[in-house]
Amino acid sequence: MQDDAEARRIFQDMLDRCGAAMLAGDMAGVLRWFTIPNTVESFEGRRVLGTVEETRDLFRTIMARQRVLSITHMIRKVTHAEFRDADTIRATHETRYIHHGTVLSEAPHVGLSILHRYPDCWKVHHAQFTVAGRNPLNSAIQRVPGSSDGPISRRV
Repeated sequence: MQDDAEARRIFQDMLDRCGAAMLAGDMAGVLRWFTIPNTVESFEGRRVLGTVEETRDLFRTIMARQRVLSITHMIRKVTHAEFRDADTIRATHETRYIHHGTVLSEAPHVGLSILHRYPDCWKVHHAQFTVAGRNPLNSAIQRVPGSSDGPISRRV
């Protein structure tokens, strides 16, 4: 399918608002953009988030890891977006982190998201990311839900 300007605008708006909420520690602002259930994947594992609490746990871990790594900004840019039908967008984006306000991360990671239209906004239903190692998202995917630091567990 073909890249679509309106799908790009919708997805970029979601990336900007959700990213700002994450950096501000605004959990309600983050959760607004995700469906339940939801699936999040990286090279290190997969988590199926079946409840609001599981989704909150994932983002609580991501946001805590961002603070530990002194991530002060996220640069997120849509690389492709298309409507699959009137109520579904499939889109890719790149994310780079800025640490301590001035240090750009070495390389971006790429994400693929599937969004569905809801009465209040578009929401991510499924996301895959090219992250491994110390990336905050990867740490959250590997973490055993409900544990403080938790042993690492592959979620399949």
